[in-house]
Amino acid sequence: MNTNQNTRFNKVPNFMMIILGAFLTATAVSLFFLPNKIISGSIVAIATILYYFFKAPPGIIIAAINIILLVVGYKILGKQFIIKTVIGAGLYSVFVQVLSYIPKITSDTFLCVVFGGSLYGLGIALVFISGSTTGGSDIMARALAKQI
Repeated sequence: MNTNQNTRFNKVPNFMMIILGAFLTATAVSLFFLPNKIISGSIVAIATILYYFFKAPPGIIIAAINIILLVVGYKILGKQFIIKTVIGAGLYSVFVQVLSYIPKITSDTFLCVVFGGSLYGLGIALVFISGSTTGGSDIMARALAKQI
């Protein structure tokens, strides 16, 4: 096997981790945080507020804000990072929107925080380990870290 094929195979686990991480993070938001009005931060907070005040679709709000941040991030972080982040942020937005149609699992705030926080943490860890983000303030944090 030549080195070009070997490099391609090494990228597959990274993309699988991005997909799984985006799904787990979106599951936490759509099934635990959003239906119980729990704000986890940054873009999800804005999406939650707009969802409850204007019935705006949360996945579309997240995607719209991420597009702006991706344009800014591209100039600082480069093409390779942004490609991975487009995949992570795009899948995250789609998963949030699709999963938001599932009915509320529980109204117990403690359970929602524990399960939602655990899923969110695991999902974001998988995405970060793969060298990507799900968008939002993570893009700005990476850009700031690169500047320092």
